[in-house]
Amino acid sequence: MEKSTSKKIAINFGIISGLIGVAIGIIKYLMNWHLEQHTIEIFLGIAITVTILVLAFNQFKKSNGGFMSLGQALKLGMGIILISSIITIIFGYILMNVIEPDMVAQMQEVQMEKMIEQNPNLTQEQIDMSKAWSDKFSSPAVIAAMQLFIGLFFGFIITLITGLVMKRNNPAVS
Repeated sequence: MEKSTSKKIAINFGIISGLIGVAIGIIKYLMNWHLEQHTIEIFLGIAITVTILVLAFNQFKKSNGGFMSLGQALKLGMGIILISSIITIIFGYILMNVIEPDMVAQMQEVQMEKMIEQNPNLTQEQIDMSKAWSDKFSSPAVIAAMQLFIGLFFGFIITLITGLVMKRNNPAVS
């Protein structure tokens, strides 16, 4: 029963988390905040992720006699993170390639302006080299791969911490 329950919970909460990410992305786009990331977004993302994990872990524990090992928490949490990441990556791909096809160029321009503002002594050669590196890492496939890697990496850390706090080992199973 545990595997089917874990899979069902991961799918349900992964979809919920992904849809929340899409809703936030739509709001950012509509408010014209999609070209930059603000510090508050990082904290909001962590809070949403922890909330989703706590709800999912509680549901798992309820269906598992009140117990959940760290391994079960990691498996469940990473399933949620993977599904959520895939949904938000698909939304990002649609946003950058269908809805706003020049979004990557706009983001690069904003980043270049910030870089020049923070480092006013940059030579034109340094600026050109930064632009060339930015171009290499701006294809949709590279962006999607980086989003997946970053999502899974930080998702693992958040899942690990939340799982350590919420685990409750079954004393009957040694």
